Amino acid sequence: RKRLGWNRNDGDANERIAESSVQLVETLLSSSGVANARLMLRKRLPSPLVSWGEEQFETMRKSGVLERAATRLLEALQEELDCVAGFMPYLEAMEEVRRKQQRKQTRA
Repeated sequence: RKRLGWNRNDGDANERIAESSVQLVETLLSSSGVANARLMLRKRLPSPLVSWGEEQFETMRKSGVLERAATRLLEALQEELDCVAGFMPYLEAMEEVRRKQQRKQTRA
């Protein structure tokens, strides 16, 4: 089966996925949705709880757990795309049959 973009044994591809994971986490964490959620929590929760939560979040952030989760997500997505790519020849053949039948109907 043809792989679209990575292989577990392909160091360059694994490096690209790791880089993409870091970029994905950075993009998500800098989004307005995260900023709004933090603001909402600061307004609704007692400050000691907010401080504790922020410390826990920073610990997770520094540990790389978010990036590892993003990597697993990207790998799973790639596997799904690979499965879809396996169906493409069949879909293309079905589309070609449909076109031929449509041409025959148009001529008749």
